[in-house]
Amino acid sequence: MKKSEIQVGRKYTDGKGNVREVTAEGRQFSLFSSQEDSDCLQYKLIAKKRGPFLVGTLCNCTRTAFAAWAKKEVE
Repeated sequence: MKKSEIQVGRKYTDGKGNVREVTAEGRQFSLFSSQEDSDCLQYKLIAKKRGPFLVGTLCNCTRTAFAAWAKKEVE
């Protein structure tokens, strides 16, 4: 998915049963203070197949990483 297609308030899937909703965007959502990429997102786990985090957890990542993970937008 293209980075430009990702918008706050929308939900995305990786096509493997995992769904994330983008809740916010901005530099303040970087993973660590010295991170060079300032185009960051906060997202909420809506559905997941496996992994350490629970549904409802808020997580941060770069828009680039999110775009690599996301395959399509969902309702």
